Amino acid sequence: FFFFFLMIRRPPRSTHCISSAASDVYKRQLLKSLLNFQSKSAVNDTLWTISYLTDRNTEVVDKLVDFIDFPALVKVIAGDDIRDVTPALRIVGNVCTTDNEEVVKKIYQLHILEVLQQLLLREDMKKLHKEACWVLSNIAMGPPECLAEFFERKIFGLLANYAINYPNQEVHQDVI
Repeated sequence: FFFFFLMIRRPPRSTHCISSAASDVYKRQLLKSLLNFQSKSAVNDTLWTISYLTDRNTEVVDKLVDFIDFPALVKVIAGDDIRDVTPALRIVGNVCTTDNEEVVKKIYQLHILEVLQQLLLREDMKKLHKEACWVLSNIAMGPPECLAEFFERKIFGLLANYAINYPNQEVHQDVI
């Protein structure tokens, strides 16, 4: 993964190595390959690496956003492996904290609200309810159409119920 970090932080400067456009294509393909790798540990390591890179660093998010395979992330979030769902949620949440409304729209168009709503209703994913509430709060701060769907899907009602009745105090804080 050290090589991967170097590629993201410092694309090749020499035209003798790789052109900038080719470098971008290579980074995108590398990320997609790592997220679809057969080794579960490689996928998990990749997810956590992207999560850490995007945490509170808008500059890095802006650089990475074109290389993140958002459909794959949404698929992971809808999945059953809590070890992969956690970093995937954090990546989406981190990306949605930026001012880039186009990216939030892109994620929104992948039906992320439906996926997060389903995750909140799953008893086997209770450990991730706090993360899902945090991601929803970040999406709610995005484009108006995202907020409109919160009402249509009755997500605000679900969150209000969590704020009042959820047994875990940490979830209360993220809902409010």
